[in-house]
Amino acid sequence: MHGSIEDICEQTIELDKCMRFAGFATKGGKIIACKCRKDVIPLLTLDETQLSFIDSALMMRIREAKEPKLGKVLCFIVLYEKVTYATILVNSEHYPIS
Repeated sequence: MHGSIEDICEQTIELDKCMRFAGFATKGGKIIACKCRKDVIPLLTLDETQLSFIDSALMMRIREAKEPKLGKVLCFIVLYEKVTYATILVNSEHYPIS
């Protein structure tokens, strides 16, 4: 995948019809790019999505406390009744994607 961050969001949701949304955020959880699949109705407003990114950033920081014993956090997955929410760290320490 190459291109802008917005292009990467688009390419990510095109990988599988089950993916509804892709986004990039700073380590602090601020959205820098996101894309919702065109054929779905978003379940969260933009403000709720921003809060979700902040929540993911906080959860990653909580998990970092265990890294000396367990190793570096690579991702975490939350299962909701309606969606599966995955946060994955990319090679840049500043841009986790969800």
